[in-house]
Amino acid sequence: MHLSVPLQRAIPGVDTRPAPLRDWLTALPYVDAENTAVAVLERLRDINHQPIPAALRLELLAAFRHSYERLHDALRDHARLHDPQTLPRALTLLTEFTEAMSFGYKYALRDASTERQRWGKNKQLPEAVNYTLHFLALLLLCRYQAYQPVSDQHWREIGDVVRFAEAQAIESTHDADFPYSAGVLHALSGYRQLVLLRLADPYRLPSGLIWEAYAYLAGKVEQIALLAHFDGEGTTGVYALSLDSEPHQSRPAPTSGVERSSWRWLDARDLLVTAQQDLERIQAGASPQRVGFSNQLTSGDAIQLLGRMLGQWTHVPQRKSPRFASVTEIDLAPGLDAAYYFLNNCVAFDPRNYAAAEDEDDIDFSLSRRRAASNLLREFRLVSCPTRNRSGGGLAVHLERLHGLGLRVGQLVIINAPGSGTDASRDWLVGVVRWLQNLEAAGTEIGVQYVARNSQPVAVRATTGAAQQHHAALKSDLSLASGQRLLTLITPKGVFRNKAILELRQAEQSRQIRCEYLLESGGGFDRFSYEVME
Repeated sequence: MHLSVPLQRAIPGVDTRPAPLRDWLTALPYVDAENTAVAVLERLRDINHQPIPAALRLELLAAFRHSYERLHDALRDHARLHDPQTLPRALTLLTEFTEAMSFGYKYALRDASTERQRWGKNKQLPEAVNYTLHFLALLLLCRYQAYQPVSDQHWREIGDVVRFAEAQAIESTHDADFPYSAGVLHALSGYRQLVLLRLADPYRLPSGLIWEAYAYLAGKVEQIALLAHFDGEGTTGVYALSLDSEPHQSRPAPTSGVERSSWRWLDARDLLVTAQQDLERIQAGASPQRVGFSNQLTSGDAIQLLGRMLGQWTHVPQRKSPRFASVTEIDLAPGLDAAYYFLNNCVAFDPRNYAAAEDEDDIDFSLSRRRAASNLLREFRLVSCPTRNRSGGGLAVHLERLHGLGLRVGQLVIINAPGSGTDASRDWLVGVVRWLQNLEAAGTEIGVQYVARNSQPVAVRATTGAAQQHHAALKSDLSLASGQRLLTLITPKGVFRNKAILELRQAEQSRQIRCEYLLESGGGFDRFSYEVME
């Protein structure tokens, strides 16, 4: 078993007695989560450097683990809505704290597996193995939350721990306070839920929902089985996994040879049935908390999250149009307000332009001045970036780290079509960020799917209810396979209500429309179809 850990160098004067450490940790101000995490992390790193027996290390790590459990939720909540390109301090601290805990347990596992036991069975092994795997899983969650890539080396190390747990018939560890656990920890159950999260493709999940997805899987981990053999090739819900590399649906298992011994099969058929039932329950009005999500998740976000995970688990993505390499400069800006601004000839949306006049004969002489002031107050900038590849349905682009756009998966963006010219001759496309990978110093790679090619800026408002102010919106239509055109609107989130009547204003015209089907609810926007009322 190969465990990647820093070289230990004993630091003189470091106190490794458990009782003083527990007293010091208990006295810390946990209300100040970030600064407390800094202090705990510094002490933990000092302890990790010390070459001490496995039993003593595990006793010290248990004290640190209680602090980790107290700080985890606060740091996670601070980092939940972060900018993936400029990591917040909370997420950085949580990542470093998790990594240091994983190092500590890897030292303990390494030493416990080699120390000679005086009385029969090694009692330290289950604790060392189970916490090692679960802290490695939490470390990957932090990287997924930041949309950072995970190398095969990380997965190979996790695979080695899985092999060891299988060979040693490791028992479970009880811990009711550990994050995302039902009170019982086991290396194999942690591996099962981590793999299924990876097969849901966390790089395509909306920012902040990756922890929600993992918590949902943790509550249903008993519905996932890890098999040493499986003969039903191509069975939906059963996935072949190599313990030496990152899980991937499209990678077939070898049919024979030595390499086959390194493969396992994840049987998630029962969980897929449960997830589909949970999705239908939420759609029927059940709260997300009833099916295993936290109280921070709205019904719309839960439906979106479960739907996306089920889509990834049950369908191998099929590209509808060919993709080809492309190194073309395009311009990009995020958000519905920016899309409206550039489609509206660089005039920002101002709801006061649509306010009813007290006297129909009044002329608003302040309109041009107000528009200029509104544009100055709301800066929308385009960022130039090169494409990596593109197809008829979207493109992949590279963003330098310093642009600071704060892009997230599920966010609306506007781009000028490659080769469409500049200024008045621009051909604008509206898209949604479908995947994102933060390559840290090397910048960020994002994938954009086009959702509208002929968008027009309009204003909409509800005709009933207390909130009847006007909102910026984008009107477009989609070509269906039947040859018909589907009328669509992109509005701020919350405007769509099933069968609601809206007023749509474009130029000097006003008409009433009825909301039909919600096509997508993303980061700050709803995209839905509508029909015009005669």
